[in-house]
Amino acid sequence: MPHQPPFPSKDKELALKFLGAIIIFIFVIYISTLFVLSSTFIPQMEEAGEETAELISTGEAGAGGSVQVIRHDFAGEVRTAYLVSLISFGILDGLFALILWLRRPKRGHESALISMAVIQIINRPFTAYLMVQFSIMVFVGSSPEIHLNVLYLIIIISSILSLVLVFIVHQMLSESKTRKIGFKIRENAPV
Repeated sequence: MPHQPPFPSKDKELALKFLGAIIIFIFVIYISTLFVLSSTFIPQMEEAGEETAELISTGEAGAGGSVQVIRHDFAGEVRTAYLVSLISFGILDGLFALILWLRRPKRGHESALISMAVIQIINRPFTAYLMVQFSIMVFVGSSPEIHLNVLYLIIIISSILSLVLVFIVHQMLSESKTRKIGFKIRENAPV
């Protein structure tokens, strides 16, 4: 039986390092998205909320009397949710990428590691999409407290998924603490 090297080919190792770089790149895009939301979307919601509150208080809500109420008093809570997600996801994405960069995969684990990295890569944009949707619902929905709680729940679920992936990848890439004991059977051994 031919001797197999204990580590995968350099191509697969390079692919894992590249996926680690993609995870960091997607996190940077996530930061950019939240920055844009915090610097433009939330202030516009606050301004529109103040204007609609003034229209409603003065009775100038329009001929039909219907105006979309914008709950601008939740802007601080939404910004806090964004900050919590940045800290949580920054730590977890950084750990994930660092593990992929610094550890060498064991033979046979490469495909599983690539799959987990792809799950992590998909996780962040999907989480950003849900956060944008529920941020809008906090401001214009009928029950902003519930939508704010759902926003935090999205952050928690995404963080747990990331944490589980980091833990599994770390376990797959960590060196075994126990030594395997093998027995070599000699041919022509006396019976």
